[in-house]
Amino acid sequence: MTGLGDKFNAIKFSTKQKTQPIDFVTVGGDLDAARILLFWGDSHASMLAAQVDTMALKLRYKAIYHILDGGDPTPTTTPPETGKWIKDRFRDHLSESEDEINRFNALGRRLINERPAALVFECRYDGRLFERMRPFFEEAARYTKVFVVQQPPVMDILDVCAVDYFGFQRDRYGKPIDRLRVSESLPAKVGQEDFEAKFLKYFAANKNVVFIRTQDLLKNPDGSVRWWDGQGALYYIDTNHLSPFGAGLIGPRIAEALRLAEK
Repeated sequence: MTGLGDKFNAIKFSTKQKTQPIDFVTVGGDLDAARILLFWGDSHASMLAAQVDTMALKLRYKAIYHILDGGDPTPTTTPPETGKWIKDRFRDHLSESEDEINRFNALGRRLINERPAALVFECRYDGRLFERMRPFFEEAARYTKVFVVQQPPVMDILDVCAVDYFGFQRDRYGKPIDRLRVSESLPAKVGQEDFEAKFLKYFAANKNVVFIRTQDLLKNPDGSVRWWDGQGALYYIDTNHLSPFGAGLIGPRIAEALRLAEK
């Protein structure tokens, strides 16, 4: 069996050296299955890729991965101010060219037009406008059933490696880890709730669009972020990306949604 490091080398990075062409995809899951599951998204999708692959194998889907890490994964026109920000921060040789973005989007549309049995979509959307992403969901829902995975809550801590941050709180400040509470970032929470309210209202009557809630798995009853299991396993690798352990909590929710849709 192909190792995970090889299997997911088709993930496209905006800010890192590319391992594959922008219009190359990886195929996983059950390679002999007739049903296709298209897994689409940004870096948050890459965190769930191994879980989705295991799930696809069990549910007998062939999985196709269309993931852009570090960029907008939906076929929309990048606003001039966003394009300038990307170029100023990452420089031209580190970010996708307009031609590469067009090729990525064109491939995505071809994959949708082939009418996969399901499209699972995951990205961070608290800073995105629903109105800009809506046409993508509408187009996809005309060809297949779309499952949108709720983004994880964003922790209100320094955007560094979670292990380093919590270790520093314990070792430098002597804070007892078992009593450390981490709040959710308020700006991210507001942006996320705004996006979700518009999304759920607009697609309320569309049976081809399913929203998979996950935040109850990642929040404590007091509203703080559940960042570890109490025994040493972290749910996050930084402020907003899930660890393999955290992703393992989400995988069963996606599988459950797919099973329900098959009935």
